Amino acid sequence: DVEHIDLYYIHRHDGKTPVEDSIGELNRFKEEGLIGAIGVSNFELPELEVAVKTAQIDALQSQYNLLQRDVEAQILPFCVQHNISFIPWGPLAYGLLGGRYARDFTLPEGDWRVRTGLFEKTVYPRSLDIVDALKAIAAAKDVAVAHVALQWLLSRPAVTSVICGAKQSTQVTQN
Repeated sequence: DVEHIDLYYIHRHDGKTPVEDSIGELNRFKEEGLIGAIGVSNFELPELEVAVKTAQIDALQSQYNLLQRDVEAQILPFCVQHNISFIPWGPLAYGLLGGRYARDFTLPEGDWRVRTGLFEKTVYPRSLDIVDALKAIAAAKDVAVAHVALQWLLSRPAVTSVICGAKQSTQVTQN
């Protein structure tokens, strides 16, 4: 019984369907009043460039946090230039920026987080150095480490909201 969707995302470009076809169809939905805004998720710059030539893109959802900042060089400036709300996913870097992990932590065999690159032997210690600095800032402000990481994101150009995952209801309340 839903007649209107506020924000409709294309989650990931399939690499086959022309971007202009997908975005064009969403634009038709918008013109018909079925959706209010067009969003894309995990689009790279070339796909995004085609998308904005087809219709107004209202939101881009991509990975971004203090440890994974690839979008800063090109994507965020593009979003600012084209008035696209940037909504980061993975803002706490799989718990790292929440201060959950100790230096001796290792991922269990077959854990999906190995694909993130953040837990590699050369990367993990550097990430924890950043977390230690965040802990000092958080302690000085009497807030949780996660709050510092989230507030940093919300202060970035184009970032209008943050998608926080949580495994416990207390994490939802805190965030």
